[in-house]
Amino acid sequence: MLNDNIRNLRKQKGYTQDTLAQELNVVRQTVSKWEKGYSVPDALMLEKIAELFEVSVSDLLGDAQSEAQQKTDLTQLSAQLSVLNNQIARELARKKKIRKILLIIPAIFIVILIAAAALSFLPNKVIYSETYTQAEISKELDKAVSDAIIKNNSQKDWRGECPTESHYIYGVDETEDGVAVYLNEDFNSFGFVNGFFIPVGASFCPAVYKFRKDGDKYIYVDCRYAEDGEYYEKSIKEMFSASCARHALSGISADENNSLWINCVKQAQAYLVKTKRNAQISDYSDIKHILLSDLGISDEVCNKLCDSALPYDMEIGNHEVVENGIRYVYQTECDGADSPVKFIKFRYKDNKIVEYKAFDGLTGEEIKNPEKPDSVTYYHGKYNDTNVAYTTVVYYD
Repeated sequence: MLNDNIRNLRKQKGYTQDTLAQELNVVRQTVSKWEKGYSVPDALMLEKIAELFEVSVSDLLGDAQSEAQQKTDLTQLSAQLSVLNNQIARELARKKKIRKILLIIPAIFIVILIAAAALSFLPNKVIYSETYTQAEISKELDKAVSDAIIKNNSQKDWRGECPTESHYIYGVDETEDGVAVYLNEDFNSFGFVNGFFIPVGASFCPAVYKFRKDGDKYIYVDCRYAEDGEYYEKSIKEMFSASCARHALSGISADENNSLWINCVKQAQAYLVKTKRNAQISDYSDIKHILLSDLGISDEVCNKLCDSALPYDMEIGNHEVVENGIRYVYQTECDGADSPVKFIKFRYKDNKIVEYKAFDGLTGEEIKNPEKPDSVTYYHGKYNDTNVAYTTVVYYD
């Protein structure tokens, strides 16, 4: 299947999911969804993946076709991808039907009764364990979960200035020692990129968050995330209760996934209002990314610039950073391989240039004492030509 081919080719290439996401200019969670079979790339992205892995699109799809038959246009690719999406939906529906049938088998109830009797003799017995909707858990616990997700992810090296979170709770176990919450975490760290307000760091995966109770308060203790790749299913079965593990492995619906994203968008919207910024809120993959290699800069030069550890993006555009209370813009400019690659840092409020570096587009060597421009223009990006999921545009006056 397509998801297995993407995963196997990625490993053959020696890429991690993060590395592949960077090569394709998507977030890691998108690659994870492809490999788990929860979604498939669109036609243009499929061609880009095939080119990166040096295989044909038909090989990537797993079609046994001749070379002549492998030449297909975007319309045919889109049709194939539509078929794949339908196959994924039917497979998930089939699995859900099987689970329902299994639930009515008397032997299952006998196992549950035996397990319940055994748990009653444990010193830290489970007080309750079942699936809750977001509205059914207490406000105190839900608030503790939100705060813990923000706190836990804020300790990571996410780029961005506006941490947001949303979560889907599969179930809760409360023992005499504390509370375990089984959930799907959706964390997005929003930042300004090319004039858009988008997630520049994200975490989307099943996790177990543990708390201890202090009266009516829930004190965060620690958390554990599901592992990637071949250990994904095993780690969830080890981490979650049986019923929650089944739910987590079947995944959440597209509507539930969209609700998580919308909750994060609302938090990003509130941040924009607070900071009095005009911006469009979108997903990272919604906007056009022009890589230096797209302009003819060789891979060798691109790698050389990356190795220089400059805090600039290796693509045309910019991102904003607040340093010591001052907002700066780190911008990359280039007109082609015959032109220098320019890295410009300037203050957002008045466009005053505070740093300017230029590198030869053909050799990657730094140009000594380059002629510094008198002014700089903030680069505003554009949306992709193709429609993508979860685009949310918000305008502010």
